[in-house]
Amino acid sequence: VTTYCTRFPRPLNLTSNLISAHLLRKEMTIKLDETEKQPAAAPDICLTNVYRAHSDDLVETADERRLFSVGGTTGIGAGVASDEDGDGVPIIDLAQPAEVVEEELWKAANDVGFFNVNHGIPQEVIDGMFEQSITFFDQTVSEKKEQCPFDRALNSGYEFKEQIRPSSGRPDQKESYHISPRAGAMDDRWPTKPTTLRGFAETAMIPEAHQLSMRILSSLERRGCTHLEPGTLEQAITLWGEHSRSCLRILRYPPMTVEENEEMQVPGNVHWRAAPHTDFSCLSLLFQREGEGGLECRANPRSAVGSGDKAKWLPVNPVKGGISVNIGDMLSHWSDGELFANLHRVRMPRDASECAKSRYSIGYFTQADDSHVIVTKNGDPITAGDYIKMRLKANFK
Repeated sequence: VTTYCTRFPRPLNLTSNLISAHLLRKEMTIKLDETEKQPAAAPDICLTNVYRAHSDDLVETADERRLFSVGGTTGIGAGVASDEDGDGVPIIDLAQPAEVVEEELWKAANDVGFFNVNHGIPQEVIDGMFEQSITFFDQTVSEKKEQCPFDRALNSGYEFKEQIRPSSGRPDQKESYHISPRAGAMDDRWPTKPTTLRGFAETAMIPEAHQLSMRILSSLERRGCTHLEPGTLEQAITLWGEHSRSCLRILRYPPMTVEENEEMQVPGNVHWRAAPHTDFSCLSLLFQREGEGGLECRANPRSAVGSGDKAKWLPVNPVKGGISVNIGDMLSHWSDGELFANLHRVRMPRDASECAKSRYSIGYFTQADDSHVIVTKNGDPITAGDYIKMRLKANFK
């Protein structure tokens, strides 16, 4: 294992066929084969220009692509999730005193990297959004595409198995509908079935998820982004403005036959419901339904749980009354790596029972407005818009 500390991108001149990309983080650990060569001297270039010019050079894309080996059957992208040692995803009660919540959030973000929160969003809002989702997805693919055409630049509309993660090179086995609370982004992209989905998303789900995200971000900002004025993150994230970029995403992982599932797990043809990846966002909220597992995360490699031989994948099971939360790439970049965006995935079904049913989830991804300039301690400024566009380009065909 080789650790490189960089301030600016520097090319990896590797003969290994696993990765050829730029490192943009100040610290990054990569497992390479014995044919690696040392990186060349770092060019004195502007980070913003690198993001604009070379989407494949994003460090996050490089992180995901280096997981790809022998069809995804080896390396840290593989492996079966286990919580035999009890080092699982913590549950944090947000009703505790603020200083206790802040301490527990910080510890969770720096140990496992994923955590569940008891949150305060009315359960009827969550259940209602799932009802809207099930009704929407219970249409043909052509009907959904006609009602809600996907626009990659706006990150809005409906897609069916169009997301190809750099870690796998194959389509995720899922469909999703992206609702972007941005002026004009949803024009001619709201579904006609159900007619109530728009109002429910606009007046209930998005406001509740946004408010919870701001509360968690404010707590993490105090310790993870000490170079920022208090409230910077909250002020950078708006809803329904010209430059707003957050996204509510409803997802369905369709059922499949046992034979289809087996065929998509053969070496050289390995698929995932969602291949190993990190999120683009500052913060991600994931709403799951009990009895519909499959989400897994890899413990933070900087922690005792995730370091060395202890590094492993952990199940992120649905928790009654809880929401799963993880740090995204944007916040990790903003904090100069103090806050860790860890890898996660959704595995394929394990048995005939799981194959026979759909898996539904809802994600709310909090992202800074396009026009906001992300300022860090150790890197050059970059607009949030440039950052997100490059990530979208690298993930959707």
